[in-house]
Amino acid sequence: MKLRQWIGRGIRRESDTCVFSILDYRAGGRYRNDVLAALPDMPVTDRIEDLGRFIRSNKPDGYFEDEG
Repeated sequence: MKLRQWIGRGIRRESDTCVFSILDYRAGGRYRNDVLAALPDMPVTDRIEDLGRFIRSNKPDGYFEDEG
C-alpha cells in the first residue's frame, strides 16, 4: 500500500513525470514479483541507460541546460 501511495505523490497531474528507484536488494530477488504486483502498470527496468532515455524522452530540450 505504501508503494502505491509514494507513486501517487510523485505523479499529481497527467503531465508530471516521475522516476522511482527501489534500492532495497530484496526487491530485486526474493520479493520482486510481490513488489511488481503492488505497483501500477508502468515501465520497469534494471538498466540505468533505460532511465536516461526515459527522462530525455519526457522532458523538453531546455530542461537539462544550466541556468548559471
